[in-house]
Amino acid sequence: MRFGFGFVPSLPPADSLRVVRLGERLGYEMAWIPDQTFYRDPFLVMAHWAQATENIQLMIGVTNPYTRHPAQVARAIATVDEMSGGRANLGIGSGNRRELLLPMGHEQDAAAARSREMLILVRALLRGETLHHDSPYVTAKDLQLTWTPERADIPIYIAARGARMLEAAGELADGGAIGALVSEDGLDYAFGALERGAARAGRSLGDFEIVSWVTCRVVDDEAAAHERLKPSVAHIIGGAPLSLLRAIGMKDGYIADLKRAYAAGGPTGAAPLVTRREIDMLTIVGSAARVRETCERLAQRGVGQIGILLTGADADSNCQVLERIARDVMPHFR
Repeated sequence: MRFGFGFVPSLPPADSLRVVRLGERLGYEMAWIPDQTFYRDPFLVMAHWAQATENIQLMIGVTNPYTRHPAQVARAIATVDEMSGGRANLGIGSGNRRELLLPMGHEQDAAAARSREMLILVRALLRGETLHHDSPYVTAKDLQLTWTPERADIPIYIAARGARMLEAAGELADGGAIGALVSEDGLDYAFGALERGAARAGRSLGDFEIVSWVTCRVVDDEAAAHERLKPSVAHIIGGAPLSLLRAIGMKDGYIADLKRAYAAGGPTGAAPLVTRREIDMLTIVGSAARVRETCERLAQRGVGQIGILLTGADADSNCQVLERIARDVMPHFR
C-alpha cells in the first residue's frame, strides 16, 4: 500500500511547500493538488513544489474538461514534468459543479464522454501528434505542441464516484481514483464499474493503480472528529449520483431530504442530517487501530494507494495529520 495526500491550494506557496516537503520526508509517495474552484493556480503551485522536492510524485488531482482545453492541460503537465525530472502525474475528473462549473457558466453534462476525450487528446499531444479534432466539446484545428515533451507516457488518472466515469478509468486510464467509497457496498460499486471498463479494453484491474481518495484521520476524540466531518460528508452526498447512493444502502427518502437541504444551504445546511453511518461509509476516521484495519481491508480489495484529503486551514494542522498517520498507520504497511 502506498500513501499520498492532497489539499486545495488555499495556503501561501511557502506554506503549502512546507506540507509537501514534510510529506516527502515522512515517506509519502505522492502529493495531489486539485484544479478546483478559484484558489491559486495548481499547475504553478506544483511547479513550485517540483523545484523544491526530490522524490515525491506530484499529481494534478484533478483538472476537468469544462474549464480547460486539452492543449492547455498537455502543455502545463508536460512543463511541470520537465521541471520535476519526470515526477508529474495528471488526474482528470468531472469538476465541482456547485463551486466551479456553475459560476463559470458550465453545466456538468456528459462528464464521462468529456473526460475520455480529454485523456485521449492529452495523450496524443504528449506523443507529439497534431490534432485535427472537432466534437461537440472540443475543437483542435491543426494543433500541436511546439516542443517534444520529455515523457509521452505521463501517467493519467481518472477520479470519480459515478459508474460511467469509473468505467472510463478502467478502460483508458493509468490509474483510477475512487472518491470516498470505503464501505464494502461502495467498493463493490466502484470495482464493478472499473472492471466493466477494463473488460471493454481487454485489461484487468492489475493493469493500473487504484487509489482511495478519502478523508483519513487518526484521532483521539472520535465524536468531536465526526461532528467536524458532517459538512464535508454532506457535500459528498449532495453531489453524488442517485444510483451510487442507492448502491451503498441509502434510502430514497433520506437522499431526497439531504439533497434538498444541500441545495438550499450547501454543506452546512445539510450537515445536521449526516449520521455516523454515512461518515463511516465515506471517510476513514478513528483510532489508529480502526484506521489501520480499514486501510488493510482496502488493500485486500485491490486499492494500491490511500490518497489522504487534507482540509486544514493552515500548514501546521495539515502537517499534524501527516505526522500522525506516518507514525501510527504507515509502518503497518512496510
